[in-house]
Amino acid sequence: MAIDGAPYRTERISEKDSEKLPESLEIEDASHRSQQTALALHQEEFSKSWAELSRRETDFRGLSEERNALKLLSRQREEEIKDLRAELAKAHQDQTDLIEQRETLDEIHARGFDLTEEILKAKELEVDAGALASCDDESKSGSESGEEPDGEETAPGDNQKT
Repeated sequence: MAIDGAPYRTERISEKDSEKLPESLEIEDASHRSQQTALALHQEEFSKSWAELSRRETDFRGLSEERNALKLLSRQREEEIKDLRAELAKAHQDQTDLIEQRETLDEIHARGFDLTEEILKAKELEVDAGALASCDDESKSGSESGEEPDGEETAPGDNQKT
């Protein structure tokens, strides 16, 4: 019976399927078109993503180069600032030295009259010392013969006045 029943069943399925065949082809065709559309959309999105990635990589390289250039510029500026600070410190020291010199000059100027008097006194002392030296020279020239004015001999070094 199984053998007899099989063709009937097949016929029966065939009759049912024959009505559904155009409908199943339409579903299969629609499914295939849907898959192709999905594939095309996927490829389009993939291409967009790839282009975006490429653009971002280019931007990244540009930004990296700009960052490196800015780092170099920053180091140069830091060196310039360091040099300027050293110059400023030297200028400040020079200014301090000049202020001290000015104060010294002001102090000297304030005591200027006292210094003038001291200079005059020193000149007078030089004149007096010169006069004494000339007096000694005259007395030495007269006593170089080794005699005193009264005719006595003197020992060297004894011709000083007492």
